[in-house]
Amino acid sequence: MNNTYQVISKTSGTIITVAEMKLYLRIDADDDDALIEQLINAAVKTAEKLMSRDLLTCVYANLRSDLNQDLTLRRGGFLSVSGVQYMDDGVYTTVDEDDYTVTTSGVYGKVFKLDVPPFDEHPEAIKIVFSSGFGASGSDIPEDIVTAIKAHVALMYENRGDCDTPGISSLIYKNNAIVDINGVF
Repeated sequence: MNNTYQVISKTSGTIITVAEMKLYLRIDADDDDALIEQLINAAVKTAEKLMSRDLLTCVYANLRSDLNQDLTLRRGGFLSVSGVQYMDDGVYTTVDEDDYTVTTSGVYGKVFKLDVPPFDEHPEAIKIVFSSGFGASGSDIPEDIVTAIKAHVALMYENRGDCDTPGISSLIYKNNAIVDINGVF
């Protein structure tokens, strides 16, 4: 049974600007602007990973081989389903909105009562297009999450290069992943 997720689009808005972060850090000089921007990006990715949800709106295609499985859309911060399709003779056909029901359960969405005619046997026979996240701009994200991201950036900024300090994370952002550098050196 296939059940994969492909990102169709992701909002590339700014959650925290460098100017906002510099105010939080009480920094006036522009010398570390590039570093602060990198730290903001790393902290946002870390927050998304730790919370298992998108902060800004992301559109996914959930591709499934059949309907004999739970149709929960497991990308956090579910917003809406924009379409359901099934494959017929190698071409996707759109399912009428009256032929399925969408509900939310916690942070996930779920498709129920999906009524489709016989469809192709294919690893991507069913396509559910949906959106997740808090919204399209940083102002849509709850303030407590934004504050936590700022605190994480401040911790990384104030302790950069100091991986041996007790209580300081030894995680770095490298090649689009969070990497633990303990034991590497």
